[in-house]
Amino acid sequence: MRDRLTMDSPTTNTGNVLNLAYAKDGNVYLRYGVEDVNLCDYVSNFATKQGCNYTPNEIMEGACLECDCEVNLLYCLAVQAAELRERLKYYEDLEEQGRLIVPPCKVGDKVYVVDYTRLGNMIFDCTIEEISHFTYGTYYYLNWGLHIPRFKACQENSFGKTVFLTKEEAEQALKARDAE
Repeated sequence: MRDRLTMDSPTTNTGNVLNLAYAKDGNVYLRYGVEDVNLCDYVSNFATKQGCNYTPNEIMEGACLECDCEVNLLYCLAVQAAELRERLKYYEDLEEQGRLIVPPCKVGDKVYVVDYTRLGNMIFDCTIEEISHFTYGTYYYLNWGLHIPRFKACQENSFGKTVFLTKEEAEQALKARDAE
């Protein structure tokens, strides 16, 4: 597992930088000094210093979006950072909980199955028809497409052994098996 990029209480300089802007209760806040600051309040104060007099409510309603100035750029970048941080935080939370599943392929992808049989080892082009996640594992349902659709389920641990993402990988596995 990789180190988290998102954190609610960063303790390092990098953590503070990566979590400077964050969303809470429908607003964006900046970790600024001792106390977090509402982005609209911060931008309003900054705008006033720059000679622009938008209130925090006007900024929140998008009044600043039409401006071609540093104030608008600051606002947009902070909102973007907060939105991206929240999306990443969601996926990092899932990963920590063991609930993030990244399958090696998606429904509709072509895979190659090496079928070791008494009649001879063969490679079949198959299509992933369905992916089902159960508490005891993930199953991939393959359509072998032999005139009449024939389905076969395999588990994720079949990938790299009998199920391959490229034909070249399947051919290499078949050659290695024949060489034994």
